[in-house]
Amino acid sequence: MKLSFNEARMMAVVVERLAGRYPQIPLAEVAHVVDDVYAKFASSPVRDYIPMLVERHAEHELAAREG
Repeated sequence: MKLSFNEARMMAVVVERLAGRYPQIPLAEVAHVVDDVYAKFASSPVRDYIPMLVERHAEHELAAREG
């Protein structure tokens, strides 16, 4: 999926924040979870809240993996 420069930067920030919260999970896995969650919002016409929604959903996924 092609991200705009702005959304790509926002997703990078989300990955950085989540990697900081879950240092025991490899960075590549955190990035993969964020990418998967982001893909679920690909067809959303309103883009303003996508980073917040992605972060929340990805955090739930990572917390579940953490055990």
